Amino acid sequence: MPKIEIEVDEETVDVIKRIWSSNQAKMSEEVLRQLGWTRMATFAGDLLCLGFEIAAEDPRKFILHMRERKAPIFRETGAREEKRERSLDESMKAYA
Repeated sequence: MPKIEIEVDEETVDVIKRIWSSNQAKMSEEVLRQLGWTRMATFAGDLLCLGFEIAAEDPRKFILHMRERKAPIFRETGAREEKRERSLDESMKAYA
């Protein structure tokens, strides 16, 4: 299987590690094996593929999201920013 090396910030790595640890604690080894998540790298690869699928469906939406996240000059202020932060927190509820 081809391999790729990517660079992500420390915060992203921490989130991936936290989710990976939660998966290891809460999911059976059989389920993890069936999903192909025997290593953190395979799990992170699935995360990357999911993001790729979303970007492939709507490249403009992906670009706008990345501009808002990485280039604050393009970020809209107010309710939209609060909604984004809330949705990120709510997405982690499944792992709490």
